Amino acid sequence: MPKEIFWMILPVGAIVSWAVNRWLWKGMYGYGIRKPLQPEHLRWTASPKPLTGGLGMAVVWLPMMILWLINSPTLTPVQQWSLWGFLGIATLTGLIDDLYHLNPWQKLAGQFMAAVLAYYGGWGMEICNIPVLDAMGSLLLMMGLLNSLNMLDNIDGVTGMTVLALVAALALGGNLSDPWLLGILLLGGAIVGFLHLNLYPSHIFMGDAGSHLLGAAVFMMIRIRWEPSSQDIQSTIVLIYGMAFIPLTDTFMVTLSRLIRKKSPFKGGKDHLTHMLVYSGIRQSALPWILGLIQFFTALLVVTGQVTLHQQMGVLGLLAAGMAWMYYRTWQRRLVPNVSV
Repeated sequence: MPKEIFWMILPVGAIVSWAVNRWLWKGMYGYGIRKPLQPEHLRWTASPKPLTGGLGMAVVWLPMMILWLINSPTLTPVQQWSLWGFLGIATLTGLIDDLYHLNPWQKLAGQFMAAVLAYYGGWGMEICNIPVLDAMGSLLLMMGLLNSLNMLDNIDGVTGMTVLALVAALALGGNLSDPWLLGILLLGGAIVGFLHLNLYPSHIFMGDAGSHLLGAAVFMMIRIRWEPSSQDIQSTIVLIYGMAFIPLTDTFMVTLSRLIRKKSPFKGGKDHLTHMLVYSGIRQSALPWILGLIQFFTALLVVTGQVTLHQQMGVLGLLAAGMAWMYYRTWQRRLVPNVSV
């Protein structure tokens, strides 16, 4: 198929996603809004909004992934269905949480089921050739990304723009085969259509269904870019961090700050990297674009192979140190309210 046809998939997918998300927004306005509403249920915004975004992206992307996986000549049937099962179970776990508000252990059980299915379907990452450690590392990475994207979803447009930036970097610089390029362009289209209603000031949120779907998609993109024959532990860690730089940096910083304050890392709060950037003076409407550009740069840095591993480590280290310094200085100057996001 000509590359021009491939690149038409993204705008077509965006139009379909926009229509689906707009229809869900109008038709399911109360979806996912807790009743009775308590102050701790409010996010960064001052009013509740329907959590239809994740459902909309799933409706657009997952059926197309089924059709693509069934017709993929490069994957075995076990790999095909285990990948779709991973994406589907992760999304379903988030969807159930949006509707019924699972406790952390119930949510963790759903994430574990999805990760185990993917690992035994051949989507694990064999890094150190020690089966037990490889299995533990793969499961922790999958579940960690599901939770990391979930934690990042705290300000309008940030999570969607971050994953869209990764899609763009991988499509432009990842040297993907046509089937995988098709799959991630479909994902990009689904995100663009959602962002039309999620950028500040948003009309809808993606909810846990959306953050779990995107977390699973981020792992899928890392896994298809990873080359077991040529990447050791060090280069694999750099690849993972570069491709998920924004969510992993946010998760590390907010978890560390809460542990220092003797707070639970699993409790929500307005103390994320995104909140600190707004506290420091960055306009909320500009935040998704800034973080998206950073994520695009770090992902492009590690997927193109144009610079050495040590150069990649140096650039990522400098960026992480700069963000940590900004976070610490802002945190010092401000008493962060312990309110759920």
